[in-house]
Amino acid sequence: MQRYFHVLRQVSVLKYAVIALFIIHLLPIWVQSVAFEGGDLSGRLVRGLGEFAGMRAYPVGAFGEMRFRQDELAQEEYNRSWENLNKLEQLTLLNKTPDLKELSEKAEEEDNP
Repeated sequence: MQRYFHVLRQVSVLKYAVIALFIIHLLPIWVQSVAFEGGDLSGRLVRGLGEFAGMRAYPVGAFGEMRFRQDELAQEEYNRSWENLNKLEQLTLLNKTPDLKELSEKAEEEDNP
């Protein structure tokens, strides 16, 4: 019986050691991501969960938003990706869609501060 309690005690100590190592080595990355990096609360939580799972999460910049919107509009209008449109079709979409034009300007500002 004493042997059984000794094994239980060792398992218990090992369990707490693993938990302590987990907290010491992984929690600070998660806490830093949620507490100190910018963004709204939902963005911080998503980034924090990504960090917690071992990923590195960054918010999408203006260029990423612009590329997503370009592809979205190209699919709606021409049923093709933005890269498969010719220059005339791209310019037509750019001039026809004010939010795409705004995102394009914002992306250019980010690229050339």
